[in-house]
Amino acid sequence: MNRRGAIKNYIKTTIKVLIIMLLISGSAFATSVNVRSNKSSYNPGETVTVSVTFSGSQIIGVQAGFSYDSSLLQYTGGQSLIYFDGSPVNSHTATLTFKALKEGRATVTVNNIKVSTMAADETLSSRSVNISIVKPAASSPSSGSSGSSSGSSSGSSSSSNTSSSSNTPAPKPEPTPAPEPEPDPMEKAVEVKIGEDTKYLWPELAKIKLPEGFEKGKAAYGEDEIEVAVSKNEDTDLTLAYFTDEKGEKGVFYVFDVDKQEFYPRVNLNARSSYTILKLNDAEEIPQGYIESEFEVDGNKVDAWVMESGKSEDFVLLYVMNEEGEKGFYTYDKLEGTMQRFTDRVVEVEVLIEPEPLSVFEKIFSDPLLATIFGGLGLVTAGLTAGLVKLGKGGKF
Repeated sequence: MNRRGAIKNYIKTTIKVLIIMLLISGSAFATSVNVRSNKSSYNPGETVTVSVTFSGSQIIGVQAGFSYDSSLLQYTGGQSLIYFDGSPVNSHTATLTFKALKEGRATVTVNNIKVSTMAADETLSSRSVNISIVKPAASSPSSGSSGSSSGSSSGSSSSSNTSSSSNTPAPKPEPTPAPEPEPDPMEKAVEVKIGEDTKYLWPELAKIKLPEGFEKGKAAYGEDEIEVAVSKNEDTDLTLAYFTDEKGEKGVFYVFDVDKQEFYPRVNLNARSSYTILKLNDAEEIPQGYIESEFEVDGNKVDAWVMESGKSEDFVLLYVMNEEGEKGFYTYDKLEGTMQRFTDRVVEVEVLIEPEPLSVFEKIFSDPLLATIFGGLGLVTAGLTAGLVKLGKGGKF
């Protein structure tokens, strides 16, 4: 082989090695789920153990449901939902336990699998494991030379006892009631219209991961009481409600204005501090010189105000709450993404003052042409008057 051919082969080999390394590294960090049982088959009455193992890189949260044939298996575990929330791990195993009821072939399926890692949130397809429940093997009768040497009478008696024992049917396990199925959270969800979208409010937050800095609480919604997330900071008066779509997916927390009984998207602006955009309270007044407008943050339209004069188009006024729980107006710079606390200042407003109506003489003398004409007429009138006076005096002599 010449030198050029050797170089080509070396390059091809190097590329193949790189591709294999990329595939291996990609598969090593991909999230996976493995479902298996601790035995290949079980007898009625035995405990069935199913292990569900989640593997990946820096897993911080897991949520999944499961289903099974209740006519063959009885669920004996405590939780009705697979759930994990904690420090990052590369593997997490959940254990499901059942009691085998009768012969048959059952299937345990893990579904609605959602895994959160430090890098992303993933939704995985369902995984299943088959469970074989079989009749226990019959025990064989004992026999041996000692039985034969003890005499025909003893042998006959032993044979009779063995036959009697083998014909006795094994006791059937008492039937156990099938466990009640876990209620579907969507059965209690309330349909709510928020803007142009239809969302579904969850009145219970049993297995929902709350945002950092919040804890579970309760609030009145209409005539009912729902579970909500409330801030742990007493100075921060903020209540959040949990919504999903019609399939119970794409869960997100919305700000809940308890007084107005309104919901709106939870939108945070992160500049040097974090600000939560709020709806304007009835007690607050819009600063003079500003008019209502629209502003979009992360795909959500929020209330905003701009100057009526049309100046400073790169700035928008927002009503927010800062990290200390203080509420008020802030000016947001759309170009630099910074927030500035709004202070009362003079806003230029052009006011047109209508002049008072002029009198007849003011209108005449304000017009140069009319003023000249009337001035000339005045001089003519004065001359005529003087002439008449002079003629009158001449007539007397």
